[in-house]
Amino acid sequence: MKHLWIILIAMLLSLPVCAGNGIIPLYTEIKSNNNDDTRVKDDRSLSTTPTATLEGNVLCIYTEKTLENARITVADAQGNVWFDAEESSLSGSYSFTLDGSPQGMLILRIETKEICYIGEFSL
Repeated sequence: MKHLWIILIAMLLSLPVCAGNGIIPLYTEIKSNNNDDTRVKDDRSLSTTPTATLEGNVLCIYTEKTLENARITVADAQGNVWFDAEESSLSGSYSFTLDGSPQGMLILRIETKEICYIGEFSL
């Protein structure tokens, strides 16, 4: 039993630890015809909301649900766009590097025709 505890503690200590990096919470903005867009955090146990993570200046998006004609944008509070891409079919894992050394609060938008996922993070 003692060996099991030592192995478990060693495994926990070997996990990568990055200050200021990690999971970026994404909120859903449902697009409607009456311009009444609302932000909703999906708290279901089996969420279909994509997951975004940040490791240094590399941003990774994971989605189990295929997003057709998705536009991925990262911009700062002043509206300067640091990354902009369109994908005809986004599924699984998608990674990209934020070039140009953006600083401060940034906004990630994953937008399709029907829905928009928004997350805020800082570098």
